[in-house]
Amino acid sequence: MGCVMSLPAVRGLTEQLQSMSSLHWRVLLLDVHAQPASVMLERFAFRTTPTYILYDGQGDELWRANSVPSAGVLIALVRG
Repeated sequence: MGCVMSLPAVRGLTEQLQSMSSLHWRVLLLDVHAQPASVMLERFAFRTTPTYILYDGQGDELWRANSVPSAGVLIALVRG
């Protein structure tokens, strides 16, 4: 239920990232109850929802958490 409740915050964060940063962001929202979810759950190795994972352009994981991050935190992580 937490993932459904956080959806508005995630959508807002996505819009904020696109508007305030020159960086390119790709956001993937995954419905863990849909058929392709089992493959994605295995690939991204998470067991609880919601799970937020940040990858760099080379596919390396930079950050992972179970709460919606702020745009500032994500931008700082990407910029190093």
